[in-house]
Amino acid sequence: MQAGLVCRYIDERYGHAKLGEMLLAYREGLDTSEAIGRALGLDAPKFDREFQSYVETEFGAFLAGLESWRRSHAELGRLVDSGSWKRAAELADELLAEHPAYVEPDSPWLALARARDELGQPDAALAALRDYWSRGGYDPAALKDLAERLVAGAEHATAIDVLNTVALVQPLDDELHGALGDLLLEAGRPAEALREYGILLALEPHDRADAYFRLARAHSRSGNIEQSKQYLLAALDIAPGYRPAQRLLLELTRAGQDQ
Repeated sequence: MQAGLVCRYIDERYGHAKLGEMLLAYREGLDTSEAIGRALGLDAPKFDREFQSYVETEFGAFLAGLESWRRSHAELGRLVDSGSWKRAAELADELLAEHPAYVEPDSPWLALARARDELGQPDAALAALRDYWSRGGYDPAALKDLAERLVAGAEHATAIDVLNTVALVQPLDDELHGALGDLLLEAGRPAEALREYGILLALEPHDRADAYFRLARAHSRSGNIEQSKQYLLAALDIAPGYRPAQRLLLELTRAGQDQ
């Protein structure tokens, strides 16, 4: 969390480009003090003083009551474990009123979402998950849940943004890339879908025929008919009876004959 706050401070105070300059300095072998000196033009002790002042300004009131917050947070975990959902929701709201930016895996946002679901309040659960994500929440399971709810509510563009967040956290999840590619294709963004399906294939999924078919479908939507046919033949080479691939190949062949 502290590392994240340091990056946030540099972004807000000096500009996002300075973070890139620091990464370049690290690549050249400079240590943190040297990287700060090169990118920000000040020595490490001065930066530490600036950052300390920033933390006190932004979070001083919260830090003063941190121990009480921690005790209440632990109590929230016990309430969730015992299924005391009404009180859990109330306490989660209290904790979030004090510190809404806490989005670690044990975030009160997630406890609140679950409690609202258990209390039969799906709209409130969706709102909690949406807030969690918008504040930087990154738990893959929670964000996949959020994406499913958004798709169910026809908020496909936001669902795509949420799944893109998951892809940054869990880049080797082949099912994720397949689902994201499908949403992008439905949204009329075949070039981006091709990227996701390419990643899916590179991850060597169990069902390679399906991965080839998805690539073929995206190429078809992009107007790359010959490339689409090649992927369809690759799919049918693995699974000769794969009906979706058979149908699309037949459609493309007939369309070519009619031209």
